[in-house]
Amino acid sequence: IADCLSFIDKADRPIMDGMVRACINAQVPYEVEVRAYSSRGTPMRLRVIGEAIVDEDGRTAAVVGAIRDITNEKRLEAK
Repeated sequence: IADCLSFIDKADRPIMDGMVRACINAQVPYEVEVRAYSSRGTPMRLRVIGEAIVDEDGRTAAVVGAIRDITNEKRLEAK
């Protein structure tokens, strides 16, 4: 989880961490918008979604999801 959180703004990391952990531990799907930074340090806004894949015993086998850059959408909304 720590590697995935490294590009997310420090203020948003606890929110994202809690959502991912809830998904892993209790199969709670998540959708959240977070502030992040590109590898060059450019600020971004991301929409992150995820859900658990469970095995035949009902345990979380994996978490799958997607990350979408919504920076331009947020800029347009602000105008």
